[in-house]
Amino acid sequence: DTDINGLLIRNDTVVGCRPSVTSVVIPNSVTSIGDYAFLSCSSSTSIAIPNSVTSIGDFAFSNCSALTTITIPNSVTAIGDSAFSGCSSLANITIPSSVKTIDNQAFLGCSKLSDVYYTGSEDDWNDISIGSIQNKCLTNANIHYNYSKPIAGDVSGDGEVAVNDVIYVLKYIVGNAELTEEQIALADVSGDGNLTVLDAVLIQKLILEVA
Repeated sequence: DTDINGLLIRNDTVVGCRPSVTSVVIPNSVTSIGDYAFLSCSSSTSIAIPNSVTSIGDFAFSNCSALTTITIPNSVTAIGDSAFSGCSSLANITIPSSVKTIDNQAFLGCSKLSDVYYTGSEDDWNDISIGSIQNKCLTNANIHYNYSKPIAGDVSGDGEVAVNDVIYVLKYIVGNAELTEEQIALADVSGDGNLTVLDAVLIQKLILEVA
């Protein structure tokens, strides 16, 4: 196994996570998130999933009790059985129109899930095969259709993460620039609620992974 950013990766699949990791940045080399990969990683508050990932396995994020929000990229087609079960702090999630299957109990126990941001139409949503067992936390949430998903790290809002986004963050830190609340949220890649040099470093890593 290879240890990258506190993640254990085997054959392009995340198979485990160190318990101390709070902000998870998955590298672009990863194509899938394996079964139980983040099971009970209770310190993780935010997770950035790259477009290289196509599937999220069974119980992948189960019992990640500190996880408040997650963005699923438009490369993912399937969300496994109990993938987010027990994520009791999860308040919102972005689901792309590429998702065709959401298995049983995928969102079991996600009692705080209030908003689902879906990039497709209402008809597209109705075409998704959603497991009928214990998925009411998902189906009873407010579904926002035709959602245009912002990109984490894209502070400038130009649709890509680039060097100018790092400059925005650094200028803000030293007091030479002002950012809106939405820009601050996009710049807070670490997910710790504060905009620091760490976020600038993480944005730089995102740029290098895309290049």
